[in-house]
Amino acid sequence: TRKTWTIKRGTLRVGAPWTKSSLRNHLTSPVPAGQLAADGELHDGQHEAIVDQETWDAAQALLAAHRPDRRRPTPGARKTSTLLQGLLRCGVCGAAMSPHSTGRHGRKYTSYTCQTMIRQGAKACPGSRAPSHEVDAYVVSQLRAIGQDPRLQAETIGVAAAVLKERRQKLREQERQATADLTRLDVERARLSGHEGHDPEVGHALAALDEAHEGATQRLIEAQGEAQALAGAVLRKADLRDALDAFVPVWDELIPAERRRVVHLLLEQVTYHALRGELALTYRPGGVLALASEAKEDVR
Repeated sequence: TRKTWTIKRGTLRVGAPWTKSSLRNHLTSPVPAGQLAADGELHDGQHEAIVDQETWDAAQALLAAHRPDRRRPTPGARKTSTLLQGLLRCGVCGAAMSPHSTGRHGRKYTSYTCQTMIRQGAKACPGSRAPSHEVDAYVVSQLRAIGQDPRLQAETIGVAAAVLKERRQKLREQERQATADLTRLDVERARLSGHEGHDPEVGHALAALDEAHEGATQRLIEAQGEAQALAGAVLRKADLRDALDAFVPVWDELIPAERRRVVHLLLEQVTYHALRGELALTYRPGGVLALASEAKEDVR
């Protein structure tokens, strides 16, 4: 919904698009029936009901009848484990794509599904669903192919170098922003400190400044730490070969958790564009170096 309204304090509120969760919250709310929930019980409210009690009770009974019992797992059910969870993004809308399982004719099907599609329906992001085993297999085949094709190796190194350069620039910007925030917060705290005993609101403002200062300090530390780790990082063809030489021969012998660790080490992101039918891999330069280092340690 795009509805807007102004509350008593004069603040403008803007509605959000309907999702499955917001629809369920709306349907289970006792407010339209003229009631309020408090301490686990329903009480008559002072507002006028817009839904009669009989209709509201019938709706709750219908929802309860279709609510899955999460305390009892389905016989034979197991936790879905997919290779690219946390890496895969929708190329159409930019949302994450997460594993989603459905059952049909006694068989289980797992696909990567766009979060926009899950929350807002198929029309919000049409077609943004792909069989997980096909996507996983394609990504692994691409990683295998790089180890056998010098042209792909050179292309991968070029892309990884660009990603590394961009990441360093972002880290420098994060450092500058965090440093500027700390300076601004220090100035504001010094300005308010002299009024602390005269106005109770000043104490709350100082507490908020201290919390913001702590957050900015943490951001600065994290940015400096990552920048230091990437300072001498240079991806060479030999590093890429070492990493992929370690990856390819033993892949079929790795347990799922180790496969996932290796792929997440090598890749920064995988983007699936449903309308174009394209999958794009973004490599993690530091990850390739780390895997190459692991390979050298194993040889020793």
